[in-house]
Amino acid sequence: MTTQATATLDLGKDLTIPQLAELYIQSLRLLNDEQPIMVEISEISMVDTAGVQFLLNLSKAAAQAKQSLQFSNPSQVLTDRIKSLGLEEKLPI
Repeated sequence: MTTQATATLDLGKDLTIPQLAELYIQSLRLLNDEQPIMVEISEISMVDTAGVQFLLNLSKAAAQAKQSLQFSNPSQVLTDRIKSLGLEEKLPI
């Protein structure tokens, strides 16, 4: 039995509109590779509503593709934003 490699999507420090176009392209590539994806979110220090929407859409796309998606060590800034939007159940990170 072989172990499938895990791809990493590092979201960096800012998960805001200016970064989303590049992150979207990167996420599409990873979804097309059909590998499990680890999303690195521990360094996020700034996040806007569009950034949270990106995470929701990424989660939905991975589920539709039946692809494993995990989030690593969410930053407090990110978890606080998700809670302030009332999305803890839809985006359990």
